[in-house]
Formats: sequence, C-alpha cells, structure tokens
Amino acid sequence: MTDLNLWIPAELTELKLPSTPGRIEWFTKWAAGEGTGAHFNPLATTLPGLEDPTDPFWNTFTIPGGAVLHVRNYKDLASGVVQTANTIRQANFALILQSLQQEQVIPGVAAVIRSSWGTTAFADQLDSGWVPTGWGTPTVFHPVTLDELVAYLGGADAIRTWNANGNSLTIGYGNLSKQVQDAANILADHISNHAAGVGVVAEHKHDPGKVTRP
Repeated sequence: MTDLNLWIPAELTELKLPSTPGRIEWFTKWAAGEGTGAHFNPLATTLPGLEDPTDPFWNTFTIPGGAVLHVRNYKDLASGVVQTANTIRQANFALILQSLQQEQVIPGVAAVIRSSWGTTAFADQLDSGWVPTGWGTPTVFHPVTLDELVAYLGGADAIRTWNANGNSLTIGYGNLSKQVQDAANILADHISNHAAGVGVVAEHKHDPGKVTRP
C-alpha cells in the first residue's frame, strides 16, 4: 500500500499544481476507487519503467484486442509519482489533467477514467454528481428552439448579436419585433452551421444594470 499523505502532495508537485483540498480529495477518492495494493502506485498505472526489480508487477490482465498489461510495482515513492504523472500527461488523458488544472469536473472526464484508465468506481462517483471541495463544473449551454429564443429576446430593449470573430451581426432599439426575429434567424443560421462563439445579449435600457444572456 502507498501512504497517500506522502504520495498526493508529491504527485501534485510533480504535476506543478498547488496542493488544494479539492485536488487532495480527487486523488484520495480515485485511489479508493482503485483499491490497489500496487507498490507506490495507488492509481494502478501500467506505465513501464522504474519498477521494483525484484517484484515488478502487481497484477497482469488482458484488454480487448488481446494486449497484455501489467499494473506496476514501482521501486520507490518518487518513481511512482513520476510514472503516474507521466501517464496523466498522455494525450488520451488530457481531460484528467485539465480537470486538475482548472479544478473543475470537465464534461467527459468520467468516461475517460472509466474506459481508458479503468477505475469504474471513481467514474461512477463523478457521474453521480460528486464534486471535490471548492471545485465547480463548467457552464454547459443547451440548445434552444427558435420560438424559445424569440420569447427570450422579446422582453429586451436592445439586441446585440455577434459571431465567432467578435463581429457584430445585428443591433436594434425601439420596436424590436422585426429585430427579434432577425436576430433569432441569424443565430439559428450560424448555430446550424456549427459556428463556435455565436452569442446574443439582450439589454434593458430602462434598467442599465440589467443585462441578460440566454
């Protein structure tokens, strides 16, 4: 078994991340989900190198496709820390590193932990809505219908829309019935063409402090 009180701070240092309560909780829960006894390898990585020469493998298993993998017993704490960090830095685990860096449960990270890393219990915990202390979840924008967009814009005193390059698409004041429909149609057209960053602001001129966004 690995002393997590030593391993987690060392792992965060190796990843060049501050030791915060949320990051400590993340690794603590993840290690509990693995439940491995691998030496200095609480997340059960299979990355070769720096193993204990007298007992290099904790276990051996075969994945779909026939490849044989070994969960490693590393020779000391520093080796296990380095090899775990090297694994987390791999491109296929980018969402894990991003979650740790941003202190947010990035959408899709649970699927990566389940399918690519193989820690089902921890992935299930993330999918259940668990969030480490002080962490958030990124804002997810959900699609709306054209009618919903018209209803949202209809209560505004001004409408501004812009495209992914920051260029204004339309602006209207006064009687907005036509501008509302025009703005909605412009947004719908850009969204249907998968333009990133298209947005709208509805401004309330009678209440300058009030700016609403969908």
